[in-house]
Amino acid sequence: MATKRNIRPKAKLFNERLELIDELLYKLGHIPSRIELHKKVNAKLQEKVTLECIDNDISDLKDELITYNLKYKTNIELKFIRNTGYSYSERGFRLYKNSVSDADKNLLLLANSLFNVFNGTPLHDKFSEVVKKVMAESLTGGTNLEAIPNDFVQVDKSVSLKSTQWIPRLLEAIFEKDCLEIVYKSKKRDMCPYVIKQYRNKWYMVAWDYSSTHKSKTNLYAIDNIEEIVGFSGEKYFVDPEFNAADYFKYSLGIWHEHNEKPVKVVLDFLEPKMFDSIINNPLHHSQKHILNEAGNKLTVSIEVYDCLELYTMINSYGCNVKVMKPKSVADKVRENAKNLILLYK
Repeated sequence: MATKRNIRPKAKLFNERLELIDELLYKLGHIPSRIELHKKVNAKLQEKVTLECIDNDISDLKDELITYNLKYKTNIELKFIRNTGYSYSERGFRLYKNSVSDADKNLLLLANSLFNVFNGTPLHDKFSEVVKKVMAESLTGGTNLEAIPNDFVQVDKSVSLKSTQWIPRLLEAIFEKDCLEIVYKSKKRDMCPYVIKQYRNKWYMVAWDYSSTHKSKTNLYAIDNIEEIVGFSGEKYFVDPEFNAADYFKYSLGIWHEHNEKPVKVVLDFLEPKMFDSIINNPLHHSQKHILNEAGNKLTVSIEVYDCLELYTMINSYGCNVKVMKPKSVADKVRENAKNLILLYK
């Protein structure tokens, strides 16, 4: 691009104005007049500029386009037409495609707010610093970087700080493929982290454990049980050829995983109409399929999951408002649990 902006006294502000004008033309299609353009630019800037400055910016933006056209062998123009005002000759064109727009800024603020689940940890501090750096290069120079809002989206913060303190190092190990020496339940283990997962306000990791006595050394570990991450283990980062991150929890309800077990297709009849919308809009599992009967008083749901403790916990949570139709083995287990529950109160 043209270099003249680099010798101006306020190069950053100047660059910001050109990108802002470019974004306005991209989003609005056209701007009726130089007066209107002046107003729209100043509305976004902390340091207000004169109308003459905007005229110079238009001239400089045209110079930028000349450089762009030569580089990419195009013929884009910034035109002024009496009835429509300023516009690019090609609709939908944007010169500064990599600049941070207002929409990008709002997305960053949303992410920063969601990241509050890690509040009080190094991971949260690092992320906030990244947001501040990006915001400093955004099109809104008036943003107070020391007062970025982070509470307009509120998330559950009951996650244990004991577990979140280890997440930055575990993530780094996943990205860098590091095998770590970890003190887990008072025992030193050489572990290769693969995946980090949150479930019911607790954090877990799937990792290869060199010292595991299980047939499969890739298993699930509660991060709460990590007492210390000593550092690099000295062992090679082992990639389990049988592990697939996308499929590991495919048939899981929550975090339960069964090695070499086949899932079962469970069919449930829900009998309380007040529950139907919630079950349809918030599926029990990603495999859920449902049919509502013509009378509207029975919702039949099928899911494909492991036959595990979490399945029965989920079914029991609906009490007498659900009936297991298939398979018989699951229905029998629910019946047995119900009998044992009644016995507790005799």
